[in-house]
Amino acid sequence: MIIAAARLDLFLPETHSLKEKRQILRRIMGRTSEKFGVHVAEVDFQDLWQRAALGFAVVGSNGGVLSLLLDQMIESIEALDLARITERRTELIEF
Repeated sequence: MIIAAARLDLFLPETHSLKEKRQILRRIMGRTSEKFGVHVAEVDFQDLWQRAALGFAVVGSNGGVLSLLLDQMIESIEALDLARITERRTELIEF
């Protein structure tokens, strides 16, 4: 069993309130979860309206496939053009 995890730190330059930030994050999280079958959560910067950190996790049996899935997921989030990715970290954990 292999767990693929990613953390993306985001900058949301067009938001002016936490409400706007939450709307954008819901769009990113919903589309990503639905399209790629990953679990998503906001993991940091909950009280800042122009920053966010999202955590992603998915389990599988092939590390190469999971790594490709994370890369495609990140590209898809960038293509949405709702937030700028300022930092990305990915990790594969084998059990």
